[in-house]
Amino acid sequence: MGLKIAKKDEDASLFFGGLPTDIELKKLRDAYPESQMKPGDFFSYPEIEKLLDLKWKSSRFGTVTGRWRRVVESETNIFIETDPGKGFKVLSEAEKVALSGKQIRKAGKRFRRSFVIGSRTDRKALKEKDLEKLDHNLGITAKVYAVMQIKTRLALPEI
Repeated sequence: MGLKIAKKDEDASLFFGGLPTDIELKKLRDAYPESQMKPGDFFSYPEIEKLLDLKWKSSRFGTVTGRWRRVVESETNIFIETDPGKGFKVLSEAEKVALSGKQIRKAGKRFRRSFVIGSRTDRKALKEKDLEKLDHNLGITAKVYAVMQIKTRLALPEI
């Protein structure tokens, strides 16, 4: 039938609501070995579509390539980012710094949104426990947001 139940000595597992990506992941890692990747390498969507036999706009394509990028990153510290509408690019160290800054800005926007939501919550409608959580959340988001507003000014060296 549909599900295979594993015995203790078998190397099998159940997948509810999804398909494993191991086969496609192996295809990607064999076709693009990390040992040969260098900053600036580019992998186009059409070549990966052909390799995986998946359309690049499909959710399966995103699932498989997302896992590939996460696995490569965690095992090798090689970061593969998307070039929207074109493909994937291996980042240089300077590009990793830029990506890090981008992630900080995204986090800042999320903290700001969290603060807005919390500050627009009707405190009178909350129980004591929820009120404590709200105060805690607002305190954290306010502090992070305040730190983000600090702009340091470095003294320029005199010539």
